[in-house]
Amino acid sequence: MRQLEQGHSQMLDAILQIFKPLMRQGQATPSNITLEQSPADPAFGTGYFVLSLGRTPLAWLSIDRCTLDQLASSYYGGSSQRLVSPMRAISQSELRLAHRIVTAALEALPKTKLNLNQVELETIPTLSELQAPVCWQFGWPSSHPFEPIRLYVSDALLGSLAEKPSEHQVPEDLKQRVQQRLTQIPVKARVELARQAVPVNVLNALSQGDILPIHMHARCPVTIGGRPQFYASVHAHEGKLVAKLNQDAHKPEEY
Repeated sequence: MRQLEQGHSQMLDAILQIFKPLMRQGQATPSNITLEQSPADPAFGTGYFVLSLGRTPLAWLSIDRCTLDQLASSYYGGSSQRLVSPMRAISQSELRLAHRIVTAALEALPKTKLNLNQVELETIPTLSELQAPVCWQFGWPSSHPFEPIRLYVSDALLGSLAEKPSEHQVPEDLKQRVQQRLTQIPVKARVELARQAVPVNVLNALSQGDILPIHMHARCPVTIGGRPQFYASVHAHEGKLVAKLNQDAHKPEEY
């Protein structure tokens, strides 16, 4: 339910785009959206539509005939200000607009996997055999006398919207690749050449140019990650100072 409610603002915006012609004429348009887990019974004077993929019903639309007639008239001319439900059969223009309403609402849902180019919408006489776990209701302002537009959805549609875990394939050589990558991680080694303890009064008297006497280590500790790992001696090699590792810090010195 939380996942479905995430798309409410986008869904209402998509519906309002279709109702813009009525809005420009100063007529009422849907003003809110709610998600119901116990769908209400359809009211009299309502047109019913079913959206299917093959033989599988995905969604049902319930919209009062007066609203649909006014919307079709605003698109194709001949708009009437009388709020009456037509007694004639649903026209092709009304069917196209009903299809736009349903698909626009479904396209606004998060993580939808439907191919809406393959679905079909057709009229049905009743919703007596409706089996829908949830229903969106697009409500009108309190001054508008008609029932909300209702979009019922089937379990098949909800299944297509559910988040599915990614099927990640673990490569067979993953262990070897991780081991190789670990051997390429750079590690800093630090060689300490000398250490000198200086009294505080001497430090206070120091100034630029002064010389501090130091005593070189006989065995220079080599630390990795702050811990001594080896002892080394410092030498000159090919014009560079080098540290020759001569003892493991974790092994006792051999005499």
